Amino acid sequence: LRFWSGEDTPEPLKGTSPLAYLRGTVPLGLGSSLLADTVFEDLNANAAFGIDRFRMSLYTSRAGLQTNLHADEHSGFLVQVLGVKRVVLIGRRQARPLRCSTWGQREAPVNRRSWFQDGIPDEKDWASKSPFAELALDDQEVEVGPGQALFIPKGVFHDVLSRGTETLGLVLRCND
Repeated sequence: LRFWSGEDTPEPLKGTSPLAYLRGTVPLGLGSSLLADTVFEDLNANAAFGIDRFRMSLYTSRAGLQTNLHADEHSGFLVQVLGVKRVVLIGRRQARPLRCSTWGQREAPVNRRSWFQDGIPDEKDWASKSPFAELALDDQEVEVGPGQALFIPKGVFHDVLSRGTETLGLVLRCND
């Protein structure tokens, strides 16, 4: 975390394995200091997304690593610190046919994911290929780089791909 305070520069991840995806929770006190002098400090202070502070998670991954297509139970901001992520967003209505069979069942270990588990291909015409072509998706594809943020509403399906280099980002979870 010394990187954010300007005390250190990040070192590349070592090793050859393409599978490295780490998630950690940032303590509330430290999270508040990370948001100092940013638009997120003002949003938090004004309770723009609920009366509680943002809950914050830290994600790091190797280039080429991709999440599965899923929806979160909360809205949130993806704040990119290092590297670039491609994010594909699919609206709630269009995503209904993509829901897994245990969708919404709280007791199920997988209840907010798609049955399509291969990750959305990193190709410009992915929406014209099966199984997406049959769904007439109203999708959005964006890249989020260092210093940029993307708001992802609660319940919106999304797929995240780390492009080019290792990535480091924060997710600020809203209290909705």
